[in-house]
Amino acid sequence: SQLGDIGESAKLTTDDIRNYPVSLISSIFSEKDHKQMPGSEKASKILTDDKVTALLDKVAGVESSLNLKMNKEVLETLEAKERFNAAINGAMEKYLADLHSQIETDYDFLALVKRFLNMYVNRDTILDNNDLKSSAEIVSHIKNQLSFNSKDLPRPYGVTLPFTLVKLLTSKELNFPSERKYALASYIYQECKNSNDISLYLNVCNVDFYNLLLQLSWDNFREVYQLKQLTTEMSINGIRGDIYTVEILGKIAHELRHINDGIVDEDTGIIEGNPLTVGVVWCRENSVDLLLLENYLKKLKESLA
Repeated sequence: SQLGDIGESAKLTTDDIRNYPVSLISSIFSEKDHKQMPGSEKASKILTDDKVTALLDKVAGVESSLNLKMNKEVLETLEAKERFNAAINGAMEKYLADLHSQIETDYDFLALVKRFLNMYVNRDTILDNNDLKSSAEIVSHIKNQLSFNSKDLPRPYGVTLPFTLVKLLTSKELNFPSERKYALASYIYQECKNSNDISLYLNVCNVDFYNLLLQLSWDNFREVYQLKQLTTEMSINGIRGDIYTVEILGKIAHELRHINDGIVDEDTGIIEGNPLTVGVVWCRENSVDLLLLENYLKKLKESLA
């Protein structure tokens, strides 16, 4: 059946088809490494540890609200990813600040996105730095690149481009309306999907980008079908959802289930849920799409537990 098919696909692949470096184990940032760090890098690691602590608090909150207990391997992967992202952020902090200063309007943002995508597609693939095998090597290489040229996006683009795009789209400093952010994210998404270089899609449209696209799609259109299409695409392309995917879809599915079932609050006599979701036009197709979305979510939670 259609429901069974999407459920099976949501089990996802165990091997990341992109070999994306954020899944490297957390031992890269071991205590031994910490003892050998200079003072400035130790201070940076303390900030990283704070981010990891915040991540674990977030995990605990999501686990509690969604009745989910994540396994140790998944938690270690999440922690390694958080440390890696924090390290990249530290290495690129000044560069990112310079980018912010160049963006005053969403048109400026779009022009920057176009430049980045063209830079990636027209890059010299010989310089893709595929010999960098660890997170520490990648971060060190990014720092060295920026020390010689602080104006251009550092290599490897397969790491720095997706990181930079998501960082800018979620930046509080670039406080564009949600519909403008969706338009920018949608442009990136379509350009990546239509590119002759498939690695552009595989690198840029990672789980962080899809999580952002899921949230922006819902915020702007409130269409269950669109969420179902995105999660189906994630499954087909081997893009494994994470705890943030679970959190985003869990909240949406909970509110929509109340609408679908017509559950009324005993005190107010009003259907429970966000007032914006109550305004969703409901139909049989929405019910089917909600079932598919809930089945994806169930399988995803099982893969994380």
